[in-house]
Amino acid sequence: MDFGTIIENSAARYSDRIAVWCDGRTQTYAELFDRSCRIANMLAGLGLTKGDRVATLSANAFETPEQMAGIALGGFVRASLYGHETGEVNSYLLDLVDAKALLINAKLVEEIRPYFASLPKLEHVIVFDGPAPDGTIDYEAALATTDNTRPDVVSDPDDIHVIRFSAGTTGRPKGIVHTVRQWLNNNDEYRWVTPQLDERDVYLAAGQLTHAPSLWMWPILQVGGRV
Repeated sequence: MDFGTIIENSAARYSDRIAVWCDGRTQTYAELFDRSCRIANMLAGLGLTKGDRVATLSANAFETPEQMAGIALGGFVRASLYGHETGEVNSYLLDLVDAKALLINAKLVEEIRPYFASLPKLEHVIVFDGPAPDGTIDYEAALATTDNTRPDVVSDPDDIHVIRFSAGTTGRPKGIVHTVRQWLNNNDEYRWVTPQLDERDVYLAAGQLTHAPSLWMWPILQVGGRV
C-alpha cells in the first residue's frame, strides 16, 4: 500500500462522496483523484522526477489535500513550509531540502519572493488562490492543460514520503525525514487508538495540515470520510 493506491481506491469506492470541504467549497473523491493526478503530471511535465523535493507554503486551504495527494502520487517528496514563518526562514528551509518546485498561496508570495534569486535549485514557483506574478506559474491554468491519468510511478516502502519541519523553538526548524512506511505506520497508530473510522466520519482540521494534524487526513480519506 502507498498513498497513490489509497487515493485511487477511495476514488473508485466513494466517487461521489465529498472528500474535502473548505469555506463552503466541496470536492468529491473523483474530483480529488482527478486533480491529484493533474498535479503529479504537471510537476513531471516541468521536469521533476521521483524523489525530487516539492515544497508547499500556505495556511490550510481548499487545495491543501489535493496537493499533498498529488505530490505523493508522483513519487515526489513533500516539504511543507509554515505560513507563520518569515520569508527568510522559509527560504532557508527551501535551500535545506533542495526544493525544485514550490506550490505557494498567492497571499504569501511577496513575503518570500525577494529570496528566490538566492535559491538556484528552486526551478519552479507555482501560485494558487490568486494571481501569479511574472516569472511564476499559474496553478489553475497549468492544471487545466495537464493530463488527468494516474502517473506510472510506484512508491516503495522505504522511499521518502515527507520532510516535516520541527517548530524551531531551539533555533532554526530542522528537517525530519519520514519514509512511506513510517508515515503509514504513524497514521495507523493514530487510527487504531480511536473508535473505528468509516465513511460517516468528518475530520475538522483545526491545526495546520502541514504539521501533525495531517496524521488524520490519510486515515479519513482511506475510509471515505470528509476532511
